[in-house]
Amino acid sequence: WGAKPELHRNFEEYLGRNEDFVLEFAGDESWWSIAEPYWLTSVWKKTEYKDKLVLSVPMLPKLDDVSVEKGAAGEYDGWFKLLAKHLIENELEHSVIRLGWEMNGGWYKWSASGKETEFVQFFRNAVNAMRSVEGGDFKFFWNPALGWINASIPNCYPGDEYVDYIGLDIYDHCWADGTYPI
Repeated sequence: WGAKPELHRNFEEYLGRNEDFVLEFAGDESWWSIAEPYWLTSVWKKTEYKDKLVLSVPMLPKLDDVSVEKGAAGEYDGWFKLLAKHLIENELEHSVIRLGWEMNGGWYKWSASGKETEFVQFFRNAVNAMRSVEGGDFKFFWNPALGWINASIPNCYPGDEYVDYIGLDIYDHCWADGTYPI
């Protein structure tokens, strides 16, 4: 939907009821696009959807010198604190944070492939960093993908104390018997 609240209102009219949540993505071009998504907060805080926001937050930007291992060591905690402060300052303190989605695939910089333990620690660090900022009431969404799997989904789970919602992204899947081993 891309920061276009009027599309949500149109969709609600089609549904005949209010949406439960709206989904948006922070950019992954730099740490600043993750920690201070100015376009996101300038749009969503002005709408009736501000308390329904699910924000997909990349765990790493598209830079050469970043890694899941550095995140596990706590090197990026400050960026997640900055994100929390930015959301709180812009009246988005009730956001659901969809952190590092599809970690079990190989297409994002924060892929847990071969580093599931480090991914889990990085996820926990980011959650702890955001929770440490006064005024926040964030919930956290853990979201693997079904399909091409490079990492063990169970081994990527950070624990119930770090996860409020669980989802699953499913693409191009046939549910006919024998088509995919679940």
